[in-house]
Amino acid sequence: MEIKIPEFLATTGITSTSANHLANIAKERIQDLEAELANIELYSTTVELINGERKTLRMGYDKIERLNMLIEEIARMYSFNAWVREAIRVKEQLMDKVSQMTINDYCDIKGITYPEYPQSIEVPTRETILNGMSIKERNEYFTLEAYAATYGKHIHRDGDVSKARVKLMHITKEPAVLMGQGTDAMIYNYEPTVTTGDMDRVFFDLQSRYRNYEARLNSIKAEIEDTIKQRTVEARNQEALAQSQYDAQVKQLNIEFSKYVVEQRNAIAKLKIVLPDRLRPIYDELNKLGKIENE
Repeated sequence: MEIKIPEFLATTGITSTSANHLANIAKERIQDLEAELANIELYSTTVELINGERKTLRMGYDKIERLNMLIEEIARMYSFNAWVREAIRVKEQLMDKVSQMTINDYCDIKGITYPEYPQSIEVPTRETILNGMSIKERNEYFTLEAYAATYGKHIHRDGDVSKARVKLMHITKEPAVLMGQGTDAMIYNYEPTVTTGDMDRVFFDLQSRYRNYEARLNSIKAEIEDTIKQRTVEARNQEALAQSQYDAQVKQLNIEFSKYVVEQRNAIAKLKIVLPDRLRPIYDELNKLGKIENE
């Protein structure tokens, strides 16, 4: 079990503490933006008494051109969090991997024959393949995953934007409702702030974007599964038995193994998270927000 350090962890970059702090800021940013989407009503509500007096109860949302910007910004924040959270998790996993390492693992790494049971070649997984990707490929995967999930969340049947569109179509067909009787009767008028045609244009554009992200993501997932199957077959075909004997080397091996574990843990603890160029602007924005909050 060789400890392989992925490209996104290096001696230069941002610390896990800083990454976690910025991820929390991004989470708060997401909550703020999603709150705006959650409160979208594409019509104004007024109440009118029988005597003709009318009062506005709520102004409708007419900034539909912001919808893509809002979802895009949410997706950007999610893509940043997906990257740093995964990097933090992988770093912690590396530490656990070292801690759980056995002397047999150490012998495999060093190419030393140890008097123990034969070792099998590690079967590739989705995670090892992702860790073996270049920064650009890995970032594309998590970005597509974040974008597809974000767009899908807001435009699916139970999503904020979809619900707002349905409400708009409903009040367009029924713009006024009489409530109560006699002199206590009131007429609620609903006045669309955008046309159903304009909303359909934006909505179908969002759907198209979602399908594009989903299609590309599914394509990459299929490639990963094919790679896993291929490499699994190759690994199974390359497995071989390893024989060894117990002798005086065991004690020395244990001393060397203990030293190796300490050195590996110290090296991993110093690793920092490398940000791809695509996430640099987001990092700068979040870092600036963090400084403002601390002032």
